[in-house]
Amino acid sequence: MKCQKGRYPEPQAKPAARAEFVPRCLPMPRALLVLPVVLLARVVSACGALDPAAAQTSAVTSAAQAEQTTAAATQAGLSEAATVREGLTEAAAQATATASEVSPQTGQSPSAGVPSLEKLTIGIAQDFDSLDPNISVAAGTQEVMFNLFHGLINITPAGEIIPELAESYETGADLLTYAFRLRPGVTFHNGKALTSADVVYTYLRYLGKTADQTSPINSEIERLVGEVSAPDERTVLFTLKEPSAAFISLCMYPIIPEDSGPSQAENPVGTGPYAFVSYSPGIGIVLSRFEGYYGQKPQFSEVEFKIFTNANAGQLALQNGEIQIMNLAATTLAYDESRLKLVKQPQNMVQLLALNHAFTPFSDIRVRRALNHAIDKKEIIEVLSPGSPQIDTNLSPVMSFYYNQDLLDYYPFDTEKALALLAEAGYGAGSPLRFTVRVPVEYQFHIDTAQMIQQQLEQVGVIMDIETIEWNSWLGEVYEQRDHESTIIGLTGKADPGDILSRQTSDYYRNFGNYANVQFDQLLREASATGDSDKRARIYKDAQRVLAEDAAHVFLMDPGNNVLMDRNIEGYTTYPIPYIDLRLITYGENSNQ
Repeated sequence: MKCQKGRYPEPQAKPAARAEFVPRCLPMPRALLVLPVVLLARVVSACGALDPAAAQTSAVTSAAQAEQTTAAATQAGLSEAATVREGLTEAAAQATATASEVSPQTGQSPSAGVPSLEKLTIGIAQDFDSLDPNISVAAGTQEVMFNLFHGLINITPAGEIIPELAESYETGADLLTYAFRLRPGVTFHNGKALTSADVVYTYLRYLGKTADQTSPINSEIERLVGEVSAPDERTVLFTLKEPSAAFISLCMYPIIPEDSGPSQAENPVGTGPYAFVSYSPGIGIVLSRFEGYYGQKPQFSEVEFKIFTNANAGQLALQNGEIQIMNLAATTLAYDESRLKLVKQPQNMVQLLALNHAFTPFSDIRVRRALNHAIDKKEIIEVLSPGSPQIDTNLSPVMSFYYNQDLLDYYPFDTEKALALLAEAGYGAGSPLRFTVRVPVEYQFHIDTAQMIQQQLEQVGVIMDIETIEWNSWLGEVYEQRDHESTIIGLTGKADPGDILSRQTSDYYRNFGNYANVQFDQLLREASATGDSDKRARIYKDAQRVLAEDAAHVFLMDPGNNVLMDRNIEGYTTYPIPYIDLRLITYGENSNQ
C-alpha cells in the first residue's frame, strides 16, 4: 500500500494536552493513509458539521466507519492514498469550537487590537525524565519534546496517520516490509540536512546496534525490526521479523542526526518547529522557533514550559499572567472568567489501580476479583471527574472501533460478593488483606483516587496504605524495576490499539504489573499479523475480555481533561497521543460576548 506526498498547511496555530483528541470533518481520501492504524475521527454529521455532543464524550464513533473504508480500499487493491495534512489548521478551528468550555468562548480571529505575544509560557505538572527523545518514556516529556522532533510519520488530531519526515511510504502485502521516501529540504536544528543515514542510525540506536548504544532501548522495535537499511540518501527500508500491521505507528518515533545520541540528553537536536535553548531541572525548559523549519511555522518566537508540581501555584500563575496555559487535574475550579477560560476535553487514557501479580495476594484471581467488586467506580467518577467514561478494560472508549463495550460493569459494585471472594481466599476479620499503593506525588488526581479507594476497601475489611512517591522515583522504581505492590497511574494513549494493549503482554519491557496470560499474548500476536481491520477489531475485543475475566487490574476511567488558559489563547487542540502542538496555538481576541 502506498501513501503519496502530503501537502502542508500555511502557518496558523494549535496545541494539545496529554493523550487526547480533537475534531474536524476531514475529507476522506480514496484510500486511507494506512490500513492498520486506528482512525480516531470525531463524529461528523452528514452536512459536514461537527456533532458537538458526540465529539465531547469520546473520540469518535466514525473510527469504525473509517476503518471499514480502509479495509474496503485495501481489498479493492487501491495503492494510492491522499494525505489530509492540509486540514490540520481547519481541525484546530473546529476543535476550539467543539471543546466544552465552562466560560464563553469567542471563536473569533486574532484582532489587531490585542497586544501580540512573542513568548508563550505553559505550565506543566512534572519534570522531564530525559531530554533524549529515544530514551524518554514519560508522557509529560513527550508532549513537549514532539515540538523539537519529528518521526517518519505523524498523526492528525483526528488520529489519522500522515507522512512527516517521509513524503511517502509503501507497505508490503505481507506486512513484512515498509519502505519510506524522505521529504526533501528538511534540516536539523544544527543545519545538517536530513538523509536516510540519520533514520538508519536512529533505529539502530533503538536496537542497541550503534557504537554509542550497545543495548536495546525499545523492546517493541527490537521485537519487530530485523533489518533497517538505506538503499539511497532518501530511501529507508525496514524488514520485519514477523508481519505487523501496527509497525507503522512505531515510525512516529523521533529521528535524530547520525552519531548525535551521546549529546541528545544535554543538547537535544531534531527537525521540529522549535529548537532547544536551555533546561533547568525542576524549573523548566525554553525553546526558540526554528526558522529553518520546513512545515507550518508557529506564531511564538519563544516558548517556555514552567514546572508547577503544585496545581494551586500553577493556577495562581495563570491568574497573574505568568503563564498562559496549564492542564489542571481539579474538576471544580474557581477562576476569573474575565481573564481565563476552562476547556474540558476527553483523553485517550486508562486510569487504573495496577496490581503487581508478583505480590502473592494478587496472584490469586479471587483477590483480584474481590477488589474489582469492592471498588465503586461510579462514585469515584462522580466525585473526582464527572462525565468521564468508566472503563473495565485496558482501552478507552475513545478507541470506539476496537473497544469492547460489552465489558462495561463486568464487575459491578457488590460488597457482599467481594467479602465472599476474600473469605474464600482466606482473608477476613482475623487476617485482613493489607497492601500498599504507590502514587506519584505530583498527580493529585491519582492521590484523590487512592484516598477514595482506600475508604471503599475499608468497607470490606481491606487495608490499603497510601505511599506517595516523586515522579522520577516512580519511573525508576515502579515503572522500570516493578518495585511495588500496587500503584495508581494513567496510561496514555497511542495511535494504535495494539500499542496500548501490548502493555499487558508478558514480554512487554514495561509490564510493571507482571501480568502474564498465554491466551492474551497469542491474541495480540494474531491481531498484529492481520491487515484486515474488522478482524483486528474482533481479536482486540477478545483480548480485552481475557483481561476482564482475569481481573488483571482494577481499570477505573478515562479521566476528563481540564485545561485552564488565558482567554486570548485560540486553537487549543488535542491528539490521541501526548502532544502539545505549538504550531497551532495563537494569541487571539479577548471577547466576552
